[in-house]
Amino acid sequence: GLAERWDSFYEGAAGDRQLASASADVRAGDRALLRFSADTHRRDTTVAFGVPIGFDGRIFDELPVDTNLSGTDSFYRTHSGSVQGDADVRVGRSVLLRTTTSWNAFTRDNLDLGPSYSTSDDGTYEAYQYLSLDERRPAINHQTHVEWTTRTGSVQHTVTAGGAWRRIDAWWSDGVFEALGTASVFAPQFFPPITMEQGPSLLRFRTQDTGVFVTDRVQFGQRWSALAGLRYGRIETREYADTGAVTATYDGEAWIPSGALMFQATRAVN
Repeated sequence: GLAERWDSFYEGAAGDRQLASASADVRAGDRALLRFSADTHRRDTTVAFGVPIGFDGRIFDELPVDTNLSGTDSFYRTHSGSVQGDADVRVGRSVLLRTTTSWNAFTRDNLDLGPSYSTSDDGTYEAYQYLSLDERRPAINHQTHVEWTTRTGSVQHTVTAGGAWRRIDAWWSDGVFEALGTASVFAPQFFPPITMEQGPSLLRFRTQDTGVFVTDRVQFGQRWSALAGLRYGRIETREYADTGAVTATYDGEAWIPSGALMFQATRAVN
């Protein structure tokens, strides 16, 4: 674990960060190995945009009409985490089964703590507080492949076949504005932050990738080998409205052949 306080004078930002991770390996005899890992990262950041014009004595007449003036501070929090499990299982001397599953998530909450100002022709302005998007992007990844080694005469074959599946969801809620009051640029007034409730997070975007593959690595003697393979991939993407209705779709697929001829110059270099 790790915790730190950081300051960026260049960006005018400061914050806290906490990191934590853990892992474990479990061996079941000589034929199975299980690996687990998990990590989490949280970061709180406050960005100081400076005191709004007027509060530090600058002259409003220098601004054009309808100029948007930044608030004092903006705060956002990011939190990411992942969990992964791997398993290697050997069947006999020639077959190896390997599978990996992972889950990743990312969230971000952004809150404008300092009111945002917009001037009008007569010098009056409305002060607002804004609570922005709350994003969630969980991703699920799963991969499994089987490796089989065999010989046909003096030629060794290493055949690998497997598949992979991944899904990414994007969730967020619409930003929320709250009016704090009305004042004049000739008599600046500071409006303290208020408590706001975020709207519900809704599924906005989803993409799924699916792929299968097979390869054969053929070893000719000690130095030469050839690789041939074929991969199929498919992607499906959906975008959603607030009601849950699908607003846009994209589907694509492809067959991808592969091949290579390899020469091993020494035992340590391919």
